Amino acid sequence: MQAIGLRNRFFLISFTVLLFTAAITIWMHSYFSKQEKLMLIDQQARTTAFTLLASELAELKKIDIKQVEKIISDELGETRIGKFFIIRNAQGEAIYQSFSAQLLPLGDIPQGPQWITIENPANFIRILNLKLPSIRDRTLQVGVVVDQKFLTPDYFSENTLLFFIGILTFGLLVAFILSFILLRPISQLSKQVSDVANLALSNRILPSISKMLNINLVDKIYKDEFISLVQGLDHMINKINRGNMLSKQWSQQMAHELKTPIAIINFEIEREMQDEKVSKKLFHSLKYELNKMAETINSFLNWAELENSYDEKKLHAIKIEKIMTSILSRLEAKYPGRLKLSSHHNFYVFANQTQLEQFLSNIILNALNYSPINKVVEIILGENIVEIKDQGEGIPQEVLDKLGEPFNRGHNRPTDGSKNHGLGLAWVYSLAKKNNWKMQLESNQNGTLFSVRFPAS
Repeated sequence: MQAIGLRNRFFLISFTVLLFTAAITIWMHSYFSKQEKLMLIDQQARTTAFTLLASELAELKKIDIKQVEKIISDELGETRIGKFFIIRNAQGEAIYQSFSAQLLPLGDIPQGPQWITIENPANFIRILNLKLPSIRDRTLQVGVVVDQKFLTPDYFSENTLLFFIGILTFGLLVAFILSFILLRPISQLSKQVSDVANLALSNRILPSISKMLNINLVDKIYKDEFISLVQGLDHMINKINRGNMLSKQWSQQMAHELKTPIAIINFEIEREMQDEKVSKKLFHSLKYELNKMAETINSFLNWAELENSYDEKKLHAIKIEKIMTSILSRLEAKYPGRLKLSSHHNFYVFANQTQLEQFLSNIILNALNYSPINKVVEIILGENIVEIKDQGEGIPQEVLDKLGEPFNRGHNRPTDGSKNHGLGLAWVYSLAKKNNWKMQLESNQNGTLFSVRFPAS
């Protein structure tokens, strides 16, 4: 699954925040607008009721519909529109109700609590219950009727929806532009760090990030977080370069320094053997150990030289089938019947012939040495790919985790009982990185499949 980039995450976060903010804004506007309108309705009902209580209506002992209508009309005038009035006795019976109250589906409105709300799909009705001060057994009910859309307008009408889409589109455009502008330096830094990492794999001197980004840190008076990050990376790269240079110099110098005493010891042992001061058994044992030490040192020097060398300029187009046939013919003498060439796809590889031959020989010998002597190692030549499959015990996980490092060897021993130094496979990995050959290794208890894909010629 492909990871979402930082710029895309910033855009998605901005988009989510924008949607959330728009939704919260609409909800808050709707809520507070409804509360304000409800307060306005209550104020109208309260003002109307108090006006009527202060009028002659509060003094009427006997309800005369015409007289009540006249009092309401005289006291309220046009403000009575949109309101209804009901006067109830102690039993809750309506002894007077305005014409507008008769048209509404109100039912029996209780005389308590003081405020009552009645809603239906079309109307919102707010009713205030007040006792007539002069006539205690009567209750004046003043109601205000408004349309439901007055309290909760249709925010998703065609016009408001188009307005919302326009604002959202504008916000997304701004978020996209901001993500591009704000994260462009981070994107450039990511690319440069990736380039530096690739150079690190080839063990070259790593360039400064600030130089790659063309940033002059000396002239920067005010340093933000990005400049501080670049400074930190430059400081880290300088330490890596220095450490790499020192370790390479020391390792090569140490290997060269060891070759001289080994040669002297070898010479002294041979001289003592000629003077018959050393037994043949001890001589052969010391000779074996010295040869093993010299082989390890030479292998290490070959690996170090490859690691520190520049790209090979003199490359030749080599037919893979020809060089593979040459390798197998030489190995057949020592490992008769153990090598099988399954497929014969022929292709060209641009490489140094000596290095390519040693590269393939090391992989095949590794497969032979770690397979039972009665098992066959299969070589498959595909399209721009070479696969080498053995039937050994597999490579331990601790070795797989550190493939390409020198002296990386597990507890498994070659079938001949000898000890390996783990430099052959390190050399193979270094050469593959240098030439951009794609290596893949699959291993389990039934064997190991080692594949190398070469660039198409």
